[in-house]
Amino acid sequence: MKNIKDIKMAFTSLAAFAVFTLTAKAGLIEVVSTYEGRGWYVHDIEVSYLLEGETRSMYVELNAGDSMIARGEGAVDVRDLDVAVYLPNGRLLLKDEDGDAAPCVPFTAPMSGMYRIDMKIYRLWSRVGGAEAALVLAER
Repeated sequence: MKNIKDIKMAFTSLAAFAVFTLTAKAGLIEVVSTYEGRGWYVHDIEVSYLLEGETRSMYVELNAGDSMIARGEGAVDVRDLDVAVYLPNGRLLLKDEDGDAAPCVPFTAPMSGMYRIDMKIYRLWSRVGGAEAALVLAER
C-alpha cells in the first residue's frame, strides 16, 4: 500500500507541476506577446521547481546588438524572484532585484558570445519546500 500511495503522491505532484508549466508558459507568452507588434518573439522558456535560495540558469548564444528581454514569473508561493544576465566573460551585465515575483530585464548584447541568464528564488511565502518559477527570453 505504501508504494501505491507514494506513486499517487508523485503523480499528483507531477500533474500539479504540469498544470503550472502550461499556465506559466501561457501567461509569459501573453506578457511577451504585447511586444509582438514591435517585432518581439519568444526565444526560449525555462520552467523549474526551485527551493528558496536555489538558482536555475539558461544559456543563449547572442550576437552583439541583439535586443532581448529576460522576464521571470513565480508561482503563488514565490515572494521574491530575481533575474540576472551575465556576459560571455562571466561579468554581470544587468539584474532585477526588486522584491517581487515578476522580474524583467531588458538588455542589448554588447558583445557576441554565450550569455548566462540566472533565475533565483530569494524568498517564498511559505517556510518549507520550494515553488515553481518560469523564465522567458524574448528577442527582437
